[in-house]
Amino acid sequence: EACIENLLQAGIEDLIVVLGHEADRITNYLLQKSYPIKIVVNEDYRLGMTTSVQKGLLHIDPSSSAFLIALVDQPQIGAEVVELLLESSGQNLIVQPRFDGKAGHPVIFSSLLKNEILLLSPTEGLNLISRRYRERILFVDVDSVSVLEDIDTPEEYKRQIEK
Repeated sequence: EACIENLLQAGIEDLIVVLGHEADRITNYLLQKSYPIKIVVNEDYRLGMTTSVQKGLLHIDPSSSAFLIALVDQPQIGAEVVELLLESSGQNLIVQPRFDGKAGHPVIFSSLLKNEILLLSPTEGLNLISRRYRERILFVDVDSVSVLEDIDTPEEYKRQIEK
């Protein structure tokens, strides 16, 4: 919910939520919230995150010039970070936040890279694309460490909500 709300608040117009594990339960919950989102189910989610990204890409508006990939395990990234990335995107192939010299998430990719991403194998990640076009990445310095932090355990979640 926090991720969806932050992205919508930042002005994301075509928000696609890709679900895998427990997709039916989560879909039912999100539908009750009446969010203006598209829900896509990735039956191959066990093969890795790349398959989820690819499934989502198949549902973006073909006229979109770019797409942002946000991770559900980073609900603490506020709308202001996303807004800054969107304002900076322009004609760049890749736009990525950076905190204290370290690259983070979410990442904006030009739609020019869509087909390359769709051709990745499940074992290849988006970092392969980022490395291929490293000289075409616009890093946007942000003052929020949240772009580097993710939540992988209940203990990490508890620490985040206690902040």
